[in-house]
Amino acid sequence: MKRIVMYTIQGCPYCSTARDLLNSNSIDYEEIDITPDAMNWRDKLEKTSGGERSVPQVYIDGKYMGQDDELRELIQSKKIYELIK
Repeated sequence: MKRIVMYTIQGCPYCSTARDLLNSNSIDYEEIDITPDAMNWRDKLEKTSGGERSVPQVYIDGKYMGQDDELRELIQSKKIYELIK
């Protein structure tokens, strides 16, 4: 199974939405809370996500997949299950 990593910050409602989507669909993931060093992390994430600095950011096996809206689409279409095989 491929690894899902989600970068979040504390108090972010979009991060909570993404977390709830993954949890309610029993999809395993690793959450990395970047709150303590958010500015440095955002700079790093911007380089790997094609310019996106906001959170949450979801990656599958190191490939940027999007944020909570894209995650919702992947789950609703069931495409996420193909991606994590």
